[in-house]
Amino acid sequence: MTNIYNLTEIDNLTGGDNFEVFDLSNGNSSKCSLSSIQAFMQANLTFNSASDTTQAFSPATGGDVQVTSGIGNVYLRLTPLATLANLEISLPTLPDDKQEVLVKCTQIVTTLVVSSTDTVLGAPVTLTANGSFKMRYEANGSTWDLVA
Repeated sequence: MTNIYNLTEIDNLTGGDNFEVFDLSNGNSSKCSLSSIQAFMQANLTFNSASDTTQAFSPATGGDVQVTSGIGNVYLRLTPLATLANLEISLPTLPDDKQEVLVKCTQIVTTLVVSSTDTVLGAPVTLTANGSFKMRYEANGSTWDLVA
């Protein structure tokens, strides 16, 4: 096998350029074109193409606010008319890994419950006027973690 440091370097790749790969099926080194690698990556990688979404609610007496599932990161903007005694925020039921929910509330929330079908770690239990917090979903462990 050639020492990689002795090879010339190129800056412009084309689909027909080849890479060395180790083929586990036969235990040998083989070549693979950049086009084949591109096709493999396109078929096997997924990206969250949903853009950030703002959800706005003006709850009058508290209750439950459901954060919509399947829409990427969410900015939940709460604008109640006055202090809320109780408010429950239900996080998305089918979150993407690393999905974030940022919550901002213009009024005091005396008793706050942040709930999910997954584990919720570190969520606040009250909010000050103009208070905010951010939760992030980690698929490894199925948890929503407080990050800010």
